[in-house]
Amino acid sequence: MFIRHRYGPEEHLLRAEITALRAAGLLGVDVLGSGRTLQVDIVTSPGGYILGEESALIECLEGHRGEPRNKPPFPGVYGLHGRPTLMNSVETAHVPAIVQRGARWWVDAGLGESVGWKFFAVSGHVEQAGVYCVPAGSTRPGQHSSLSSTM
Repeated sequence: MFIRHRYGPEEHLLRAEITALRAAGLLGVDVLGSGRTLQVDIVTSPGGYILGEESALIECLEGHRGEPRNKPPFPGVYGLHGRPTLMNSVETAHVPAIVQRGARWWVDAGLGESVGWKFFAVSGHVEQAGVYCVPAGSTRPGQHSSLSSTM
């Protein structure tokens, strides 16, 4: 897991959850006696918007400057340490809500022909910096809902 350096409280919670999962036998060597190993590590980002691009993130994880790689090859073929790598963004956070509320809820959330929700960040010299979640297809202020009230 790669987390921005500005998310200290969230990183603390993630580390506590990982510790609890290890204690429950759900992470580590021989998970639940299956003979399989599952490790989860947290890497704290040194910062930089470009690290949102998957190949730049891989470069950073390998200890290099976080610059995007030329593609192809794509990370699914040649990723972290030259091995196939699947990258999931924070938007995978939608999955539990979709599972709980159903696909119809997700489809109906979008506006027009768009489907679902979209995360975006607002920063800089603005009145309300933060991370927002809006119906996909939103085009103007007032068409959105806050993440906390919708999900």
